[in-house]
Amino acid sequence: MTAANCIVGRRTFLLLPAVAILIPYPVQGQKPTPRFTTASISLSKERPTHQNPAILSIGHGTVKFRMAGYRSLILAAYPMPVHAVVWPIQPMAFYDVTATYPSASTPSEIQAMFQALLKIRLGLQCHWETRPLDLYLLSANPDGTKLVRSTQTPNPSSELVLRSNGGWHLWRTGPVQAFSTHDPIEGYGNFLSRPVEDSTGLGGFWEMHINVPPDPSAERGWKEADFLAAFVAQLGLTLQPKTIPTRMLVIDQLLSKPTPPKR
Repeated sequence: MTAANCIVGRRTFLLLPAVAILIPYPVQGQKPTPRFTTASISLSKERPTHQNPAILSIGHGTVKFRMAGYRSLILAAYPMPVHAVVWPIQPMAFYDVTATYPSASTPSEIQAMFQALLKIRLGLQCHWETRPLDLYLLSANPDGTKLVRSTQTPNPSSELVLRSNGGWHLWRTGPVQAFSTHDPIEGYGNFLSRPVEDSTGLGGFWEMHINVPPDPSAERGWKEADFLAAFVAQLGLTLQPKTIPTRMLVIDQLLSKPTPPKR
């Protein structure tokens, strides 16, 4: 029996005589999956707090994540709105990740590196589906908004702040997209019954403040109708309920404890 080539899908295999072994090798012109040069991932011994927040740093050939929840890891691998992911029903776990990569790597290559790391070490399995999604569509008043343009660039890690002092006061300096859950840290959608999708088309940075009257009988401490009314009256923005077919990432499996690295 002689050796022969067999093509299955996009991979070419070498069939060896008298043994049941398939040895794949890349088709000519096919690029290998980008991988981190070095990488380690372990369960964090701490949980993030306001006084001791998580560290999420990517740049200059280095990744440093400290006390990062699994959602942060998945969003680093698949950058997208939080509400466009169907998350697994499991307790939140936090991880420390350190990795290096070639400094000339593109954002898409770094994302592919995260995907490979999560598949190998956390057994990530996922797929894409189009599902109907209930959300609020954020739009600007045709007569103009009441937003105040910021005179300074905010710290990218600054969080949306919520305080109660005779009423709910929410404020943040940043892009208007910070109202939506496109923002990786916090979004106003986290304070509503459905996520928020930005459609204002507004760029730049703004001072965003609203006051909502308290309602102790409501689950969140305010009525959602009052929250929506505050957007119109105080910001000149509208939140309109919509149901939109949305391409969503469905997480089928994610291990809580990283598997040992392969030697």
